[in-house]
Amino acid sequence: MSPADNTRPPKEHDKPRWPAEIGWRDWLSVLGRVGHGVRRHEVSMDAAAISFLALFAIFSAVSAFVAFYGLFSNPGTVVTDMKALQGFVPADVVVSLIGNMQSVSLRPTATLWGAGIFSAFISIWCAQQGIDALMVAFNMAYEQTIDRSGYGHLLHSLALALAVICGLAVAACLAIGLPVFARMAGDSLVVAEVVRAIGMTVAGLLLFFGLAALYRFIPDRRPPRWRWVRFGAGIVVAFWAIASILFSVLLSYSNSYTTMYGSLSAVVLLLTLTYVTVATVLVGVEFNAQIEAHCGDTNG
Repeated sequence: MSPADNTRPPKEHDKPRWPAEIGWRDWLSVLGRVGHGVRRHEVSMDAAAISFLALFAIFSAVSAFVAFYGLFSNPGTVVTDMKALQGFVPADVVVSLIGNMQSVSLRPTATLWGAGIFSAFISIWCAQQGIDALMVAFNMAYEQTIDRSGYGHLLHSLALALAVICGLAVAACLAIGLPVFARMAGDSLVVAEVVRAIGMTVAGLLLFFGLAALYRFIPDRRPPRWRWVRFGAGIVVAFWAIASILFSVLLSYSNSYTTMYGSLSAVVLLLTLTYVTVATVLVGVEFNAQIEAHCGDTNG
């Protein structure tokens, strides 16, 4: 056999049918192409832009929540309701929410309706713009372009943004809301932590399948088999689990963190976590794109 025969590309039937069949040499090749794609597609800049829109959408959503909360709440119960969040969000955020909600709950009803509707509109608009940028970044990883003109793309990105918001809201309720309700119900700390672990596990599964669906259907190419998009989703969920643990550790040092950044501590922490999370999502789609390119036909 000549040397040329040893370097010939693999035949079609020799290509992996499952990600587990990819050899370690091929994984090194995929990793190299992923690094090249991350630099060439400017993943860092895309993650920064999407993070800014996501953060603005979050703050607008919080403003809408505070406004609508003031319509139906009793100012005397604000402190009790918000103190239930202690241990799950930074202490300075709880204090800020208590002060804002007490102030907002005393304002006229018409003002609250106007502020709530406007803030909700801004939140949805920022979410739609962020999803639009995410769709462009996903297609760029596959060397594809999308037609962003017309109302069809607008409605598509808006519907996707609403779906992502609902999914994240459910995940947040499972990971944070369940332990809060357990603590409010008078259960012990051990029970609250067990409920928290269960909620985070279910939220992680929801995040995994949601990301796999985004990776499969957003890029403008023939959708591959589910097994080929699970790798990128697994990377993001693994990071999410690690980040959740680190976030809990940071909460225990929230006082020193507040001393360092002052009133901006919660903003800095949230922006950092959002940026790293978005960057991980974009790296995940780069992984999927390079795996699919390496293995060829991923539809069979």
